[in-house]
Amino acid sequence: MNDAVITPINVGKLRFDFNDVYRLRRDSAYYGHIAHVPIFGYHIQLAGRSVLVDAVAYNADGLSEVCGTPDYQPPPTLCEQLRAHGIEPAAIGDVILTHAHADHYGALSIEIDGTFQPAFPNARHYLNRADWHPFSFGSLEERTLQLVHQHGLLLLVDDIEELDDGLTLFSVSGETQGHQILRLVDQGRHFYFA
Repeated sequence: MNDAVITPINVGKLRFDFNDVYRLRRDSAYYGHIAHVPIFGYHIQLAGRSVLVDAVAYNADGLSEVCGTPDYQPPPTLCEQLRAHGIEPAAIGDVILTHAHADHYGALSIEIDGTFQPAFPNARHYLNRADWHPFSFGSLEERTLQLVHQHGLLLLVDDIEELDDGLTLFSVSGETQGHQILRLVDQGRHFYFA
C-alpha cells in the first residue's frame, strides 16, 4: 500500500481561440468560442518516492505572449509552488513528461548565475521516444530537454514502461506523436495523469 498524496499545481491559464486550434467551420457550435485552459502539473508522494508529472511553465518560449490574457497575473512558478507545499525540487526522483509541448517541459531548468541547470537534478526524466527531436530543437528545448539529456537524466520510453510502486507509463494518441499517460494504482484505486 502506497497511500499516495497527490498535489495538483496550476501555474496559470492560457487563452485559446477554438477557431485557431481546430479550424472550425462558421456553422460549428464552437465557432468563435474562447477557452481559458489551466496548465496543471501534479506531484505524487509515495512512500519513499517523489514523482512530478509535467514540469509545467506559464510563459515557456513566450507562450503567454501568444495565448495569454491581457493583465493576467499567473500564480507562482512550479518550483515556488512545490516549495510552498514542502517539496524540494532536488528531492524529486522522477519527472514524467506527458508530451513535448513547451508548457509541459518549460520548467525543466533554472538559471543560476547566468547558466541553466536542471531544476530537478536528482530525477529520472521520462519522455516518449516519439517526442525526441533534437535536430529541430530551438533555444527552449536546448536549455530544457537537451540539458537534462546532457546531464544523463533523460530516459526515452517506448510503448509501456513499468516504473514500480504502482506506476506505469502508456503511449497513447494525444496532442503529440509521443503523448503518454501515467497510471498510478494505489490501494485499489486507479489514477490517470494525461
